[in-house]
Amino acid sequence: MNSCKKGVSQALESLIGNILRVSNLKELDLTLMLKVRDKQFVPNLARHISKAKFIQKISLNFTYSRSVQKASLQSLFESIIPLWNLNSLHLQFTSATFLNDEEIEFLSEALAERSELEDLKLNFIDCDSITDTGIHHLCQSLSMMIDLKALSLSFYKRSILTDETLQLLSVPIANLVELESLTLSFQKSVKDLQDGIIQLSKSFANLSNLKNFHLNLDWCKEIPEKGLVELARSLREMPLLQNLYISLRECQSKALVFERIFDSFAASPDLVSLKLNFPKCPNLGNEAILRLGMALPKLEFLTELGINLSSCHGFSAETFGSFLTSLGALTKLEILKLKLEKLQLKDEQASLIAKTLSNLNCLTNFELDLSNCDYIKDNGVIDIKNSIVQHKSLKFVSLNFYL
Repeated sequence: MNSCKKGVSQALESLIGNILRVSNLKELDLTLMLKVRDKQFVPNLARHISKAKFIQKISLNFTYSRSVQKASLQSLFESIIPLWNLNSLHLQFTSATFLNDEEIEFLSEALAERSELEDLKLNFIDCDSITDTGIHHLCQSLSMMIDLKALSLSFYKRSILTDETLQLLSVPIANLVELESLTLSFQKSVKDLQDGIIQLSKSFANLSNLKNFHLNLDWCKEIPEKGLVELARSLREMPLLQNLYISLRECQSKALVFERIFDSFAASPDLVSLKLNFPKCPNLGNEAILRLGMALPKLEFLTELGINLSSCHGFSAETFGSFLTSLGALTKLEILKLKLEKLQLKDEQASLIAKTLSNLNCLTNFELDLSNCDYIKDNGVIDIKNSIVQHKSLKFVSLNFYL
């Protein structure tokens, strides 16, 4: 909802108030773009929310809302305190210049009053006034939320967080032993990674009930190798893991780190979905690709696989061909996404992709990006085309050939 004029904001407030008065309302999902300085809109919204006694889930998205005042935001956070039935809270702030450490402290205090929450999602996108101090406040409430089953914390761009943030988060996360789903995203948001990533990775080892794990360290180039080794060790302590997403865009770590991570997959035989986003990782070499090829056939329940190795030049086309052959063993695979932009692949590897497709009888969705693979010519493309045409179960195909 876009509140761009005072009259509109008053009408919007009235609409939301009427909706929240619905006696059996269980869920509220609201996106707000507040462009005017209406001092009463957010406090009135908070007042309406605080009266929704039966509500179980609240999702609020403040997108480019630059006019929210400190007192208004405090009242909004405090509005969740009387909601005894609330078990899920999702908050997203995009380019929220008004959000700083003090507001995070207000949020933390409100969360401490609702420590029985089972699902918490906090996204901070382009919020450049949150520091390690704000994270310290947040961790105080997280330490009390021992019933959490799902936690998502995302920080993207322009933040001024440091390695201390990861050290702070490692303490409450290690104690959230009931967690079944964890998302942590630090894209372009944490500087000078050192011991923090090591401590954070160690904390994951306590999460033996985890079924869904999403970790994004994109553009954090100088990741201490010991931190990723500890990540690999912790992955071995997640026997119930079903969905795994790891993104390490432009990671400069040595090949051994990737090998350890790929080897760890064998400890999670129930994996259903595996997504690896490793573009522009220059040290991802032949041995790592071979290890990945050996690990995948052991995941007999895998139905979704996504791999991005674009602009990774540490392995040979021949080695990647061996990896492609191993994909044919994933007989239950339904979704396959391969992003292989700017790799030095040839027609032989394109033909192996085609052969792999023909072996995956359950495949319904296939996405392939071979853009700027300059050594692939007509024969390789024709083989892929023929395999797709002859496939009997495919329902969705996306191809990108910029050759």
